[in-house]
Parts: sequence; structure tokens; C-alpha cells
Amino acid sequence: EAKNLKYYADGDTSIFQEIYQFVGLNEENKTQQNIETFLEYFGIEILRQDNFDIEFEGDKLDSDLKNKLESIFPYLENWIVKVDSEFSTEQLKKVYEKLEKLAIFEVTKLSLSYDGNILKTVQLHLDKNELLVTKPWSSNKVLISLPKVLCDYFNLKGYEDKLGFLLKEDDFLEINEYFENEGIELPEIQVSIKDRKQEAEPEIILPKNNTAQALASMGITNAIEFEKAIKVNPNLFHNSTPTQEMYDAAQRLINRATVNIETYLKTLDDYSCEDIEKTAPTILGGIVKNGQEISIVARPSDDGMIVIGYYDSEIPVLELDGSELWYEDGKSEPKHLTLGKLLNNTKITRIPL
Repeated sequence: EAKNLKYYADGDTSIFQEIYQFVGLNEENKTQQNIETFLEYFGIEILRQDNFDIEFEGDKLDSDLKNKLESIFPYLENWIVKVDSEFSTEQLKKVYEKLEKLAIFEVTKLSLSYDGNILKTVQLHLDKNELLVTKPWSSNKVLISLPKVLCDYFNLKGYEDKLGFLLKEDDFLEINEYFENEGIELPEIQVSIKDRKQEAEPEIILPKNNTAQALASMGITNAIEFEKAIKVNPNLFHNSTPTQEMYDAAQRLINRATVNIETYLKTLDDYSCEDIEKTAPTILGGIVKNGQEISIVARPSDDGMIVIGYYDSEIPVLELDGSELWYEDGKSEPKHLTLGKLLNNTKITRIPL
């Protein structure tokens, strides 16, 4: 009988080890907007991950996935309106209200349990307005199921592929180009790549104090580098000169950052660090990510910010495909500074090319 059947909305039913009987649906039917309402008419119980207990390992840290979602949702909104002219303003309002309420945290490991028994390890778990994901959220194993879980939460069934594309793409210029090719209106905060205009230089925010932390945030560890920096910006340290003790302390902070970031990368499945080496004071080379060799610029962030461009070798490295910028403060786990987080934090909306 149908009332004895169940439907598991959040993944593979094999985790239940034949405890229940489940209705079988193909992938196309699973993505139908009203599939769960339809099944409930027949008395079929809908099971979700939040019906079960979740156990996690590691610290529960704020995830920059929330920043990513905030930066891509204007794109997703325009994409939805393009393909569904009946998608209402009220529906959009509810989506943004849910986004505001959603809290996202990253942990080392997640395990799903039922009646005290561990069923399986999972990559994410949504309970009401709290989403737990294993770190890093941008890994392939998380992104396999993340778009579906988010679309279920936002009541956007059928848009999993579109959200997945926006989550995976770090280059907003690539997204802009795709939107223009497909005739999708760009969000108002973005500039069309066909109609770019030279913008005024953004205001440069300088380190607050003449400290070792400020020097380290710029990658400066000696007087020669300092002299180069003040030639670029004479007001960097308000006409004061760092002492050798400050340079030495800055070097220690940079060394700590590179060691901690290297150690953290070795715990991540997407990074192979067998041939890792320090190619410059703030640069780690010989790293392989998803089969591609990359370099990483490492920065301490004790001063609450990082400043790029004063160390000669960093910009050429960051211009290379796949290069990444990571930072750490000696207290929490190192973090990857993604383009989405950079745009969100700096409020940059136009980039001259």
C-alpha cells in the first residue's frame, strides 16, 4: 500500500539498509516543483536529513558560502525571471528572506545517525535555517548535492543546474559573458562586458598602525621592500619608518601563515602537496589541485586585512590560471579568499580590463 511507502528527498535510500520501503522516482521526476505535494496526496511519508541526528567533528566555523550566495543571487534571480516570466516578486522576496535567515557553517566531518546508529558520512546537512557542510564547501564532493539541497530550501526546484553553475564559477567576468551570450539581463550592480567604461581608481585602505601585523599583511619583511612600497604610496606609514624588530616580527608572522596554510591544505582532498615548496617568502608552489599545478599566495591576517601588490612576485603569480590567495590569523583555520568574497567585502562592482 502507498501509505507504507516513504520518499527520501535528500539522497540515496541505501543508507537505510532496507529498514523501509521507498517509492522509486527517476531524476527528472525528483526535480518536479510539486512532487512532494503529489506524493503526500497518496499518504507517502517524506523523509529528510533533518529527521535524523547529525554528528560532526572539528570546530563549527562560519562559512564564506553565505557570501558566495549573496553575491550570485542577483544573477540567479535574473536567470529565473528570464526562463519563467510568471515567477512573482513575492516569490523572490521569500527567497531573499530565507537567504537572510540561513546560517552556514563548515566542519571537518559529518555523520548521519538514526536510533543511535551511524548510517553514513555525508557532506552537508540542512536543519531548518542551519546548513552544515564539510570543508571546503567548494570541493566537488560537496557541490554534487549542494545545489539540490539549497534549491529545496529556497523552494526553487528545477533550478539546480543554474545554481550549480553559479556556485562553481569563481570568475564573475565569465558569468557576465555567459549571461550576455544567452541574452540574460545582468544584475544592476554589474557592468556589461560589451559596455565597459574606465572607472575611477578605488580608494586604497591602508593598514591602521605601524606594526609588525601591518607589515606582514603586505608581505613586507625588510627595508628594501618597504622603500619600494612607499614609492608606490608615500602615505603608507605616515612618514614613520619600521624598526628591524618590526621586520623580524613580520617575517615570523609570514612564516607562521605559510606553515599553517600548507598544513591545512594537506588535510583537503582536492589538494595534493607531495611536491609543495616555498618559491618566494609568501608563495607556495608545487601544489596540484584537480590535476592542475597551482601556486598559492599566503598571507597572515592578524591586522584584520591583507594588502596585495607591494611584493614583486605576487601579482604575476596571481595572474596565472588556478592560482589562489589564502590567509590565516593564527587563531582560526586558514581560508581561501575567493573572488566572490573579495567582491562582496570590497563592494567592487566594476573592473577595468
